[in-house]
Amino acid sequence: MSAFFLQAQDSVYNLKTYSYKEMKTNWTTFSADAGWRAVNAGIKNKGYVLLDSSRTMWGAEGYIINPLSKAKEKVVYCAFDFHNKVNRSLASLVWIKRGDKTYKASIEFPAGVKNIDSSFVKSVEYFVNKDNKLQEAQSFGRCWRRAVRNNCMGYCAAFIPACGGIAAAFAVTGWGAVAIFLGCTTGGCASCFLLQAITCID
Repeated sequence: MSAFFLQAQDSVYNLKTYSYKEMKTNWTTFSADAGWRAVNAGIKNKGYVLLDSSRTMWGAEGYIINPLSKAKEKVVYCAFDFHNKVNRSLASLVWIKRGDKTYKASIEFPAGVKNIDSSFVKSVEYFVNKDNKLQEAQSFGRCWRRAVRNNCMGYCAAFIPACGGIAAAFAVTGWGAVAIFLGCTTGGCASCFLLQAITCID
């Protein structure tokens, strides 16, 4: 495990959540990156289509004080949700950046799983390695969900029922999709969610 660690009481300073328009701009910007194009192609080749909605794209930025170097670092977390019309499952592409470290990955959620924890546990994740090739991972999605559950849900749990209703609106048969979850629980939770994300990319 990396020595880099942030605790729940640590802060994201100058926190800003992106608007739908800004997320569309981010998508265009990310699409110039070879690694992002690789992970996007990987998910599209499996029949997933981007859900173009303000409820299925979520992102935030700010800065932290690195607990090791004590330096200020910019942090970004963006998620874009996809829908597979054949098996009615969801997937997400995530872009997480801390300083000069960026993690790009896809997370595929199983159809028919109604519990969000089970959906993350049973998800399949691929990240882009240093050669811009897709590599199966067992890291970020599970780590992030576990960290959110342990550190954020005390004051975010009330929003969870609404998330299932939003997912159902997209005619899916299970629970998943990072942006849907982030968007419907983001009330006072964005800072905590972002902290857990940047901790989980090491």
